[in-house]
Amino acid sequence: MQKTNKIVYILLLLVVVNSRFINAQDINGGNIVAIVEGIEIEYKKIPVDQIIFLFKLVKGHEPETEAEMLEVEKERKNKEKELIVGNIRSIIYDKQVARFGIKVTEKELVERLNVVTEGIDLDTEAKEIREIVLQLVTALKLVYEEGEDKDEVYNKLLTDKITKHDWEVHSNYYRTPEMRKVLERGLKVTAKDFKSPNKATWAMVESEKLDEVIDKEIAKKDPEFSVFKNLLENDPKNKKLQQFNPHYLDIKRGLWWQEQYKKAKIEIKDDRFKDVLQMLIPTAEEKKNSQ
Repeated sequence: MQKTNKIVYILLLLVVVNSRFINAQDINGGNIVAIVEGIEIEYKKIPVDQIIFLFKLVKGHEPETEAEMLEVEKERKNKEKELIVGNIRSIIYDKQVARFGIKVTEKELVERLNVVTEGIDLDTEAKEIREIVLQLVTALKLVYEEGEDKDEVYNKLLTDKITKHDWEVHSNYYRTPEMRKVLERGLKVTAKDFKSPNKATWAMVESEKLDEVIDKEIAKKDPEFSVFKNLLENDPKNKKLQQFNPHYLDIKRGLWWQEQYKKAKIEIKDDRFKDVLQMLIPTAEEKKNSQ
């Protein structure tokens, strides 16, 4: 693995449950903003410091002008909406998994892990990951517990371990003692962990199995899609596939999901977030432009 891939693997292995970049423990609850299939979604206020960090990551400096602060606040509100949209999608996704009776067996997880790790020296990879985590944990303690300069710590400890961009991301993600304890689990990573079923692999296999069922549903009503799937699975080098949009499969699945969102019982309870429905279900013009 390259050094960036290693650190991404650490995130997958250790913090799948904290799947959003905005730390869950940094979000404060409030009133009910939506009810989806009988499940309530609470308002989650995203702290402005999280958005300022993202602004700095992109722009290279903290917001300084009134216009830049307005940009930050606008982005904070957009992130709150994206969070609600993500929650709605998650609820409807779970409903479809239950509807189709999708189950993931341990055998399927093991088979997938065998494919992912084939040809890799797992002992060497585990050792290198432990070394990266050790340096990262040490660097984070120097910054947050000893008060040392973040750039100086990176130059001293991490230049050959992770990129400067990754350091910015992880120094923010693991800035609390609680999150650093999560990271420290990486100090115990062994080759066996690469082969052990985990939530990331489980979610991947479940999603793929659901896609297979969805494709069959689409094919029943769409002869063109049926032809496409048949060629893709049985004759992937067939020149007829060139006639299709490179994103044809994703477009068709996306339209299928939009139909499920339309059918779902979604009630927006907070006027500030009424437009999240449009984020879920684009207008006819938006659909046309996406195809």
